[in-house]
Amino acid sequence: MELIYLLTGLAEVTVAVLLWHHAAPALRRIGTWRAWKTWLLGLTLALFGIGQLDTWWTGGSIHWLRQGGDFVLIIYAAWRFFHIMRHVPPPHWSDAP
Repeated sequence: MELIYLLTGLAEVTVAVLLWHHAAPALRRIGTWRAWKTWLLGLTLALFGIGQLDTWWTGGSIHWLRQGGDFVLIIYAAWRFFHIMRHVPPPHWSDAP
């Protein structure tokens, strides 16, 4: 079992949860397309992360092309999350309906 699959899977699931946490208040209030895109990016990350964790658990292997794609997806999603947090103030729980 390669440790890289575990670390990649955990990174993808962690960033997915952060994106979901940020998109949830906007989806509950007004449901904008930008909020849905953020939520869907989190869903994509979570599904790829589950695949990475499954590969680690079963002892399989992943082609380096797919592994490289996962790395690029993690970097893009992390950049997107930090870009959102830098430009949009985080929602306050007291504002939630």
